[in-house]
Amino acid sequence: MGSSGSSSSSTRETSLSIEQAKILKSRQADYEKYFLPELLDMLNETKTDSFQNVARDTQQAQIAKSYQASADKLSQQMAQRGLSGSGVESLALSRMGSDRAYATSELAQKAKMANEQKRMNLLQMGGTLSPQPTTAAPLSQSSKQSSFSLL
Repeated sequence: MGSSGSSSSSTRETSLSIEQAKILKSRQADYEKYFLPELLDMLNETKTDSFQNVARDTQQAQIAKSYQASADKLSQQMAQRGLSGSGVESLALSRMGSDRAYATSELAQKAKMANEQKRMNLLQMGGTLSPQPTTAAPLSQSSKQSSFSLL
């Protein structure tokens, strides 16, 4: 009689496992249909760095415009003082060029870091929202789901 109760319990677990597998497959199908394509599109954007490039190009244009305005003003002031083409003017323009290069380099580094952070956030979100089996009862061997790669 004891083995009969064990058999009934085993059958109930298998039924529950089958139901869990159906639920998981349904969740996985919804995930793959609705969320995964959007996630992959967003991840592809981070590969090409397109969004960061647009922002960086805009900011680089602003840096260049600011540099040119400052260089023109400096040249005008140097000409008014009779120092046009002097070593003082060359030194000042050189320093401004160095500052411009530093600002441009810093901008590129910040854009790259922001892009990498966005990518990591998307990967974390994809893993978090990925369908997971319920834990009410163990899944049978035949109904275990393999995880899929987002990369």
